[in-house]
Amino acid sequence: MKDRQQSQSGARRARHIVGLDLGSQAIKALMARVEPDGALSFVAGGEFPSEGIREGMVSAPEQASAALVDALEALEQASGTRVLSAYVAVGGSLVRSQATHAQTPVSQPDQEISLREVEQVIGAARSPSAVNARSEQLHVIPRGYSIDGVSGIPNPVGMVGFELAVDTCIVTAPLAVTQNLVRLLNATETAPDDLIAGPLAAGESVRAQAELGLPFAVVDVGAQTTGLAIYADGAIWQCDCLPLGGDAVTRQMAHKLRLSFEIAETLKRRYATCLASHAPEDELIEMEPISGADELLPARLLAEIAADGARELAAALLAQFQRAQRMGVRPAALLLTGGGGELEGLDALLASILRIPVEVARPSELAGAPPPLTRPAFAVATGLLLLGARQRRRVAPRQPTRTAPFIADLRRLFTVQR
Repeated sequence: MKDRQQSQSGARRARHIVGLDLGSQAIKALMARVEPDGALSFVAGGEFPSEGIREGMVSAPEQASAALVDALEALEQASGTRVLSAYVAVGGSLVRSQATHAQTPVSQPDQEISLREVEQVIGAARSPSAVNARSEQLHVIPRGYSIDGVSGIPNPVGMVGFELAVDTCIVTAPLAVTQNLVRLLNATETAPDDLIAGPLAAGESVRAQAELGLPFAVVDVGAQTTGLAIYADGAIWQCDCLPLGGDAVTRQMAHKLRLSFEIAETLKRRYATCLASHAPEDELIEMEPISGADELLPARLLAEIAADGARELAAALLAQFQRAQRMGVRPAALLLTGGGGELEGLDALLASILRIPVEVARPSELAGAPPPLTRPAFAVATGLLLLGARQRRRVAPRQPTRTAPFIADLRRLFTVQR
């Protein structure tokens, strides 16, 4: 492995922040500068080949390490800055969320509730009994507070009462996933600033585009997994990953057209649409430049096959939406992100099956970023920068990021001597 040389002063590096979205097909990496007013300005970024990552998990450490080193070196060369640490997305179909409730007595009911008492009740909500021994709590996110049974309180600090309660959304991931991610970063001499659930990062990058006050969903379609974040009353209500993504469309095409997966993926990226009406009946696709075969493929047939694959994803999302509705939360709209979300016609197909408006959403504008790096595929990487900058400003957000001591423990276990 090539040495990555330090190139800039520590003071300059401290103003820089890096987000890494490690996908099975590509690594999305962004570096931004945190301005004095807290705003973010683009420094460098790109999309790089990925190896050794499968369904959000490290499957081949040596291949994954080599791919990540290549991406980091490209980032460093473009920025002139050594990447010492990064905020990293945690994905995979085993990222899960669950609701918890906790309540604690107010220490001095005749005085105002303090931030420390809010932290205590959140700590009670993150009881070890909330997850099994093989899982790690990535985030404990308050949905809302209540005082003496009166609910709907967004921030209880400064109020008075006898008993403080909180409803939270706890997001977990398998220990094996988080440990192997940290080991991967350690192998590339990059410290993890934090590990953040991918759906939460994607949601952070586009949530400002949702209609204020109404429940909504953010769906981030990757190659092998799909992140789902549902928001209600301005806070995260659900944060999960589903075990299928854009590859479902590719597999359908490969199977029904008897093509290799690689050729089917190229065909999908160049010509596929999920709407048969967008493919004229008389349009034919020349296969020779793609597969080498002297054949013509009807564009309408390709669209029908792509739609069949996309319906698998729609069915999985519909089951999640129906579950949310049974629990009293009905998203009024869906914001679609991720590289898989860029497939033509997927938004219309999802809208027809889920029966809600669907919009392909670009992540929040990163000042100075070139258009290719503001595509929906960069929603997670952009969200990592936003959440990371918020942590560095030491502002308590409405939906806080990781608070567990686990990441610090891993840093101590796998410290790299530089």
